[in-house]
Amino acid sequence: MTKNNTEPKREFSSEEISLMVKNHELWLKDNKQGEKADFSNGILRDIWLPSENLSEANFENSIFIHVKFQWSNLTKANFKNADLRWTVLDHANLSEADLTNADLSSAQLYLTNFTHSNITKVNFHVAQFDRTVFTNANLTDVQFSWGAVRNLNFTNANLTNACFQRVPADDCLFINANLTNANFRQSGVERSIFNGANLTNANFTDCDCRGASFKSANLTNTDFTNANLQWAYFNGSNLMRFLLCSTVDLNGNSNIGIESQIIQSHTKK
Repeated sequence: MTKNNTEPKREFSSEEISLMVKNHELWLKDNKQGEKADFSNGILRDIWLPSENLSEANFENSIFIHVKFQWSNLTKANFKNADLRWTVLDHANLSEADLTNADLSSAQLYLTNFTHSNITKVNFHVAQFDRTVFTNANLTDVQFSWGAVRNLNFTNANLTNACFQRVPADDCLFINANLTNANFRQSGVERSIFNGANLTNANFTDCDCRGASFKSANLTNTDFTNANLQWAYFNGSNLMRFLLCSTVDLNGNSNIGIESQIIQSHTKK
């Protein structure tokens, strides 16, 4: 059972952690042997756990200090309310993990797999990404700030209320993602693909959208005021109450001139 997060934190020694990892691997093979690892409400300090199998381990309310999980299997692990600041998770598999309310500020997330994970209300302030995968993940109310989220895969992800303000998000895949109320104000999404995405009430004010594709996207009430839409592609998009202040060539050519209007029609396929 998970401990209450108001309890004093217990710091695990490196010897305890090694033994718990070994017992956890036995438990995964046969739950009649070993014991499921429970690090909840604990402190893990100066630990390197490369290529370990900690699937389904419990890290709820834990604090990580100089911890590295490169290549580790953390599928279905519980990281609710965990403090993962500065944690290295390169190549780690966190598919179906629960990271609700976790703090991943300054975490290193190169080629990390978050497929089908619950990442609601996570803080990614200054986190480092490279080809990180968030397909089918729940990223509701997530904060990306003062970092760069280039080359990430958000296909089919739920990014409702996600904040990308002033964050470069170039060359990302947002295919069929739910970006309702997402904030891209003063950010950059050059060459990113939003095909089939739900961008209802999304804010792209002052955003650099050059070369981005919005094919078949739902742009109801989407705000592109002062956005750079040069070479952006809108073929087949729903432009109901689509707001802009630049004339857009919906076939993907450069925008020319200045205009403020509300478009209430669909583009031709």
